[in-house]
Amino acid sequence: MVRANPRSAAEHDGGEVVIGLDDLGDPAAPLLEFAFAAAAARRTSLRVVHAPNLPPLYGHGPLVGQLASQEGGVTGQSEKALSAGLAPWREKYPQVPVAHTVELARPSGVVLKAAEQAGLVVVGRRVHRPALGMRIGPVAHAVLHHAAAPVVVVPHG
Repeated sequence: MVRANPRSAAEHDGGEVVIGLDDLGDPAAPLLEFAFAAAAARRTSLRVVHAPNLPPLYGHGPLVGQLASQEGGVTGQSEKALSAGLAPWREKYPQVPVAHTVELARPSGVVLKAAEQAGLVVVGRRVHRPALGMRIGPVAHAVLHHAAAPVVVVPHG
């Protein structure tokens, strides 16, 4: 599918690579490898975006007090985890400038917002064997349907 887009192919080639990460405790190595390698090959920067998964009923209960009282709250904790997870990749690809964004919002919206001026968008798809064929998650689905930039879906464990 090709979308009508006022940006030219040259503008996409020069834009940063955007990657949406879901799980900071175990970031997907194939996803990060692809995104860093793509940014290095394009000689551009990499923007890593993450929207923390909030516990159910985040607005109520004792868990809220515990999370909020910890240093930095949910966003601060996610930023620390994201920085720690990216450290080995920054060492492996020192030529790639890396920025990251953590927002308390819907993950698909966070990725699509970051992708507005991107040259390439990278999202993952967990590999599992569903009974009725391959499936992609809601973020990959939204990005495939709404991002103006080229999108790569990388399967990972």
